[in-house]
Amino acid sequence: MTDGVNNQGTISPKTAAELAQAEGIKVYTIGVGSDQPTVMTPYGEIKAEIDEPMMKDIAKQTGGKYFRAKDNKTLTQIYDEIDQLEKTEIDVTEYKNSKEEFHILLYVAGILLLLEIILRNTILAVLA
Repeated sequence: MTDGVNNQGTISPKTAAELAQAEGIKVYTIGVGSDQPTVMTPYGEIKAEIDEPMMKDIAKQTGGKYFRAKDNKTLTQIYDEIDQLEKTEIDVTEYKNSKEEFHILLYVAGILLLLEIILRNTILAVLA
């Protein structure tokens, strides 16, 4: 989601599109911005550029699609459409750290078994 104007970063949008295409990544571009050449903000008048041709080229080159969002409702519809277009299954490997705690019960069971053998061969043997 962008106005499409390259004003940040060291990699040009065209190069980024080529890299995405080489990796088989589809790029869905969403153009946001005003149709007016300038827009009045609380900070003053700002230039409202939008580079639709560049965004359309990137989407086409990578097998994606270009969308134009003019308001929040349209943006929500765009995200819903992209969600319907892209369904990807991924394999997830989970790792769990577990701590074995059966040792305590094993010791208790061993002590009780030893006690039973001692009692059976001593006190309980005399009573029987």
